[in-house]
Amino acid sequence: MARNNISAKEIRIQVKTVSAYSKTRAMTPLHSEWDHLYLIHLKKNFQPDGFWILEDDDHTFMSQYNPPITGLKMRDPGDPNSGTEAIWKNPRTTDKFSEICNILKGIPQ
Repeated sequence: MARNNISAKEIRIQVKTVSAYSKTRAMTPLHSEWDHLYLIHLKKNFQPDGFWILEDDDHTFMSQYNPPITGLKMRDPGDPNSGTEAIWKNPRTTDKFSEICNILKGIPQ
């Protein structure tokens, strides 16, 4: 059986997770060499209640910093004004949690 050689762009993903047990919501250091940053917030029962993606395919976000970046804060899903502004006010950061929940419920997008 012939195998198709399809060329695809490799997407490098870095994942940051913070649970509701964290009093500071501090994330571990953010390193360079990623295209998409997945940000996940977990409730105290470790079920997700927040999921965001920051797309940085052209590395404009990371080019503003000298990695690793420390001191970044996860957003509290119940407080849209929480978290490190550079991430949460970035137009490339999209909330995917509602979208995924709707797909699981069968609600068309």
